[in-house]
Amino acid sequence: MAKSKYTDQEIFDKVLEITQAVVPKFNADGITMASGITKDMNLDSLNFVMIICKIEAFYGIKFDDKKWQKLQTGQELVDEIQRLLAKKK
Repeated sequence: MAKSKYTDQEIFDKVLEITQAVVPKFNADGITMASGITKDMNLDSLNFVMIICKIEAFYGIKFDDKKWQKLQTGQELVDEIQRLLAKKK
């Protein structure tokens, strides 16, 4: 898969930053790309929708509704962002 100008870590750091802005009580300590979105990051579906919207606005991308709902880990989210950014070029 072609990569964007961003590294996976840069994208993940931005996701954590956006998550913190949307969910002020969110604690990123110990959260890695392998962490589960609902299980480890403790995000409910409404919070995740708001985070997805902010990610779309920041990167100028659009997630497919069926696709983002199946994302389980931070790495899967990063991979999907990378895929959408590569497609955008």
